[in-house]
Amino acid sequence: MASGAGARSLTAHALVGVRAGAIGARNGGVPPATPRAARKYGSRRSSPRVVVTMAVISGGERVENLSQVVVPEDLITIRAYVRWEEAGKPEETTPEWQAAEFAKARLDLQLEVLQSTPLNEIRRRYNQQTVDGDDAPMYQGVDIGKVLMGASAPSAKKQQGELTSDPDKDSQPDSTIDAAATAPIVEADVEVLPEAWIEDAAEHVGEFHATSDPRNLRTLIMKSWSDETCQDEECSQSASFMVRWAGAVPAPQNVLKVINQRIYPVGKGSELLVQMYQIEEQDSEAVSAPRKKVSKRRVVFTTNALDALVLHWGVARDEPGQWLLPDQALWPSDTAVVSDMSVETPLVPSEGCLLMDMRDGLDSVDEECYPLQSLAIDLPGEGADELMGLQFVLRNEEGTTWYKDTTNGNSNYRANYSAKSKTSSCELLDTIIRAEAGGGWWTLMHRFNLASSLLEKECTPGVDKRSPLVDIAAASKIYVWLRYSSTRKLTWQRNYNVKPRELSAAQAKLTRVIAGLYSSVPHLRDVTRLMLGTVGKGGEGGQGQQIRDEILNIMHRNNISEKKGIWMEEWHQKLHNNTTPDDIVICEAYIAFLKADMDLGEYWRVLGEGGVTRERLESFERAIRQEPTPRPEIKTALIKDFLNYLKILKSVHSGADLVDCIRACAKGLGGVSNALNYVRVAQNGGGDALQLLTACVEARHELRDAGLAKASDPEWTRELLYLDLAIDDVSRRAVERAGEAAYDLEQQMRLAGLVTENLALSLPASNEDIVLSLTEWRRVERARREGDPKWALRAKAVVDRIRLAVALHADAVADDMQGAAVDIGEGCGIESWAVELFTEEVIRGGPAFALSLVLSRLDPGLRAEADMGAWQIISPSPAMGFVRHVDTLRSVMNDTFERPTILVADKVGGDEEVPAGAGGGLTTWS
Repeated sequence: MASGAGARSLTAHALVGVRAGAIGARNGGVPPATPRAARKYGSRRSSPRVVVTMAVISGGERVENLSQVVVPEDLITIRAYVRWEEAGKPEETTPEWQAAEFAKARLDLQLEVLQSTPLNEIRRRYNQQTVDGDDAPMYQGVDIGKVLMGASAPSAKKQQGELTSDPDKDSQPDSTIDAAATAPIVEADVEVLPEAWIEDAAEHVGEFHATSDPRNLRTLIMKSWSDETCQDEECSQSASFMVRWAGAVPAPQNVLKVINQRIYPVGKGSELLVQMYQIEEQDSEAVSAPRKKVSKRRVVFTTNALDALVLHWGVARDEPGQWLLPDQALWPSDTAVVSDMSVETPLVPSEGCLLMDMRDGLDSVDEECYPLQSLAIDLPGEGADELMGLQFVLRNEEGTTWYKDTTNGNSNYRANYSAKSKTSSCELLDTIIRAEAGGGWWTLMHRFNLASSLLEKECTPGVDKRSPLVDIAAASKIYVWLRYSSTRKLTWQRNYNVKPRELSAAQAKLTRVIAGLYSSVPHLRDVTRLMLGTVGKGGEGGQGQQIRDEILNIMHRNNISEKKGIWMEEWHQKLHNNTTPDDIVICEAYIAFLKADMDLGEYWRVLGEGGVTRERLESFERAIRQEPTPRPEIKTALIKDFLNYLKILKSVHSGADLVDCIRACAKGLGGVSNALNYVRVAQNGGGDALQLLTACVEARHELRDAGLAKASDPEWTRELLYLDLAIDDVSRRAVERAGEAAYDLEQQMRLAGLVTENLALSLPASNEDIVLSLTEWRRVERARREGDPKWALRAKAVVDRIRLAVALHADAVADDMQGAAVDIGEGCGIESWAVELFTEEVIRGGPAFALSLVLSRLDPGLRAEADMGAWQIISPSPAMGFVRHVDTLRSVMNDTFERPTILVADKVGGDEEVPAGAGGGLTTWS
């Protein structure tokens, strides 16, 4: 292509290319609005006298708009490549993104040329040969702001009908070329009225009725963990038994609280279960407020190894890796001193039996029994003699074979509590706390990169076969950490600036690691699904870089100066240096401000609802101290621009935006099904909550069929999981709406079935009890339709079973997460209330809590239908005694009361013995 002044003529083809880029940058690739579309947005303008003005260059030639500024295509291509490098060389970019980047590269060079930069200077920068005659600037003295306005101003003919200048008719551009790109600048001599924004009309919701047959619920039950990790029959049987034993055996004496438990491999086909308990009692010495203290601790070792084993152990007092000789008072029977810092105790042989697996629907009650070896060591609680825990290894009786922790580099085993030291007893938690509480530079990018490496180290399948409980424990700790981050309990940026594309890349990597674990380690599917809910996708095709670029483009398009002391520039600087999920809330607040005719109250309301306070805005290293400036004359343009910008922010920082997720998955799903489309239309209200919940459950089954059930492709799995999370969020809101509806008993039963099925879909690795209960629930619904007189009693029994399953799920969440929540919370200085309520908030935010609310509303109706009364009397008889409150009946069933006692128990499992001296009991547990 020619250069210099002689190159200022432009072909129609090139003109179209330039305009496509400019339009794409402003409207997201959508063609400019027609007069009808403009009326849709209710644009109101006055009818002033129109004056044509032009930007004039030094030679007298007028520059009306950017289409006149011609830059050689080879330079544009190089500039586009440089932009691609600056964006982190994103792979698999879409043609739309590539076209938009090429247009932005053209715009970069056009603006540079208008600022009097010679073309040869640009060539030298990119190591290109110079061209004779291109050392002098092409343009001088150009008002770039007016040129940019000329490129975006509406056609003057469309504004007024006629111009004061009368251009020759033959000189009008071809109809295929947008008139906006060649329009002169229009100046009005009267005030322009603010534009009015008119929201698009909401889509009609309609109705949804499931047309497919009921699903085979048993396919929701995942195969046993042992089938994943063991191939030979011996390994499968033994591992399966120990995993079930860990979940089925109650705490010793039933008064000890489980703190942690972990299964380690011991030789071929055998495992060691280490369970840590403690007793908590009211501290009688507490003065300021009631508190509990730990009075006793116990570590229990259980193994199914066939060879007789000996525990070689010592205690730790001040540091996790410490070996000290334990006091003789702590020695179990047959303990012997072997060094100045360790003793040895043989494990005691025994037998363990569990009921056979009932999955196949057999009526057998046979027991499955294996020889076991076990040992319990009691440790002192809080006080002067408090110990941090134990260090140990195992050997056979002959001393020819020693066993160490192969899951941690063949190091010594540890069973450590958090004692006097605030440091964690777990290497994984130590790593997290050191990184978070170190006080140096730290950002979301560093956190996500560390989380990726820890997940790959702790949870990715490797040569050493770990117990599923080990994987779950490690993944749960990392989830706790990520949840603290997503809820702003941990810093998002400290003493370090991160480019948006770098943050985007770190997020994308982490989400792919998580999706890979969901695919390759099925027993981690519950917790990996939770993890994805704490991290945004990270964006694709340079969207991270778009955060940085597009805010500047918006400011230029709307003639907003980059001037200190105004709100837009302060936010621009934050976005440029450290974009975070807070920016989604800020953008939503600004859009609300614009739509409410510049009402600052709306701005602060949306910020507050999103958890972004004035103090938080001012705490950013690039602080936002100003309030948005009213710009009524360009309100509509800003709304359009920032609605598009919000999509960019969400694509990086948020993952579960329903519409975006549907768009990402539609092709792979073969289109958008009726159920999925109904969820999309009805997500924000309208329609019946039961129909919406039915559509949600059906759509989630479709995603399961499309790849979640047998996940193998991590990339496709990631897209499906984010869509599944988005649908699950809609279902949660549907349950909340259903709570306000006046449903009859039949509708409430249908609601309970749908919410139970939704929970089963949300717990792909641990839903067996839920699925079996749901199967029976369907039989009860059929019995009711067929007129069975005892259907209500059967329904009440199933409700009780589901409640028990939900309670066990809540207990498992607390056991897996609360210890890590305390360690990370204390180590990182998180508020005590957030630490104490961590697992409660996790449970309350999930589908299990929604199900418990539905069952609570249903229970009175079932009791009335079954004529059961308000109280369930198990054994009616008069009783008198002193009232005592206990957490569980199991915790006191082996006690003997010296005086008549009436027990008030929070929880009754149904298989306990009544303690001696107890005359009666009350419980709300059913």
